[in-house]
Amino acid sequence: MNKWLLGLLAFCLAQAAFAGNYILTVDGKTYEIDIGEQKTVQSAKGNINVSLEKKATGIFTIDGIAFEHPSSMNPTVSVLSEEIKQVLLAQANGDLFLVQLYKGMDGSALIPLLEKEMTKEEVGVGYAKTGKDIEIKLDNGETLSGRYIHTEKNTDSYDRYIVGCPIATGGLVAVIQNSDLQTEGQDKDLMMKVLKSLKMHCTKE
Repeated sequence: MNKWLLGLLAFCLAQAAFAGNYILTVDGKTYEIDIGEQKTVQSAKGNINVSLEKKATGIFTIDGIAFEHPSSMNPTVSVLSEEIKQVLLAQANGDLFLVQLYKGMDGSALIPLLEKEMTKEEVGVGYAKTGKDIEIKLDNGETLSGRYIHTEKNTDSYDRYIVGCPIATGGLVAVIQNSDLQTEGQDKDLMMKVLKSLKMHCTKE
């Protein structure tokens, strides 16, 4: 779904019939059109060129937070419990960005548990694990604190960043996972860019 597709320019269009996946409504009339398609339509003042394009970057908002992401990727929301919501943005190679929102509690206190749960299977099959405390400064000036963890076995490796802070409604935890798998043209910094675009406000403990 193109939730980030914003309003379209309103023109006074004459009657036209387009075959497309999107509906353009102008002055109460509807017209079908596709992304990337350009149509010439007749208006009272003459011909008008109309086109519909998707923005390269979308903005996802939920419960008072927001982040930017490529419009080619759709965040998915899961309700884990009455107190926890999760938003996931994932790529086929295993790279992901995940946000968990905790209602009425500081979820960042659970970062050690999340670290253990996310790495226990790898550690159990012989991956070497190292980690350190980190802080990540967001583009809006807020700072998230947590852990950086690296797991490695032979030629396989994962880098994970698990950070969070208390917010007005409870707490936020954000996770980045980067694998060593790469695809042609892939931006390996993409998930970090998504994380740094987070717009929210940490509260003091």
